[in-house]
Amino acid sequence: MKTFYTFLLGVCAIAIALVSCKKSSTPEPEKTKSETVIENLTVELAKQPEVAAFSEAFKNISLSEEEVKDGLTILAPTDEALKSYQPNTVSYSKNSAKILADTNAQKLTQERLKDHIVKGVLTKADFTDGKVFTSLSGKVLKVTVDGQEIKINGVALTFVSSSDSQMIYTISQVLTITDSKIYLPVKFTYAVDTFLSYQNITYVENTQLISSIEEGMLKREFIYHGDKLQKVIRYQKDMVAKEWRKIYEDIYELNSNGDVNRINTKRASNGENSSYQLFTYNSQRLTSVQYYTYRTPEFAEHTYTNSYEYDIFGNIKKLIESRPGSDALIVNFEYDNKNGIYKYVKNQGGNLNKNNNVIKNSVNHPNAVLFSNTYLEYNSAGYPVKYIATSSTTPVTTTVTVEYIEQ
Repeated sequence: MKTFYTFLLGVCAIAIALVSCKKSSTPEPEKTKSETVIENLTVELAKQPEVAAFSEAFKNISLSEEEVKDGLTILAPTDEALKSYQPNTVSYSKNSAKILADTNAQKLTQERLKDHIVKGVLTKADFTDGKVFTSLSGKVLKVTVDGQEIKINGVALTFVSSSDSQMIYTISQVLTITDSKIYLPVKFTYAVDTFLSYQNITYVENTQLISSIEEGMLKREFIYHGDKLQKVIRYQKDMVAKEWRKIYEDIYELNSNGDVNRINTKRASNGENSSYQLFTYNSQRLTSVQYYTYRTPEFAEHTYTNSYEYDIFGNIKKLIESRPGSDALIVNFEYDNKNGIYKYVKNQGGNLNKNNNVIKNSVNHPNAVLFSNTYLEYNSAGYPVKYIATSSTTPVTTTVTVEYIEQ
């Protein structure tokens, strides 16, 4: 009898255990679509070390089912971009990488995060010049396309990851300003003591394509086929005849991407070749230009090559000039963090530092020219309107004022 009683107790214990197990194995609630999207994006963002702070902050974002239903496009600012981003309520420390990363993540509030998220899966083909998107926070995001470079509110995009429900791009600046207007420089006034000189720039109507540049005794006219540059005609003022005299023609050859592949320069006086330039790109970014000069009508000598390196904002940070038989001349550049004077000018075959403004250069040769620019005034949109230019080749300084038109 005792044995049977012990048996019953054992059966009851097993039954209770089974009931307990059944209760504890109740399936967890199924994840919502927004939770799944956030989780998937967090995993993908974590694979990009340059956006570690954005990735960390993104873990805590709250998104609705409506916001995620068509997929998402992420424009993730890099950690370098967040270093220079100074919202009024947050500062950052450089004491350690951890403190910097933690504080960078703190800068990205829910609203700031949503400044950088757009509904829908946007491929590169969706970013067409002049198109406007709205971020989840309601920020207006305006697209500009310059050759193969795509920019949102003036900040270049770099593609990093895609799937059927998400696209991830990185950007080198925080999207804090909406460029509702485009500013184009039209007049530079150079003042040395009481002497004034001018540079005037005109544009093809309702575009950012330069039509002509006139400065003192020289003028250039730009000729296009559609929006592609075909020719630049250079003139010199004939003071006797009081008219412009053509001196050179630069003929532009474009590659399959629409970028300049070669420029052939001919003398206008006799139509003979004077020189040519060859352009090399890496991922549609200009990396070098080789310069050749014709010594005879049949023979062109390679005179030098300029190579370029860029900072995270797309400015040229280093120029390396290489000449046969000589040591390379290396020029480094520093910039401000404001809108560049030529930011929206669509120039082909040139190397305008468009995103920010050059502060100074440094050169590895004692006899090379050094210069510096001290920016005194910016307009309300952050474009320079007055600066002081100095150079190691002249004892006088030049005060430069810049006038713009708005589009």
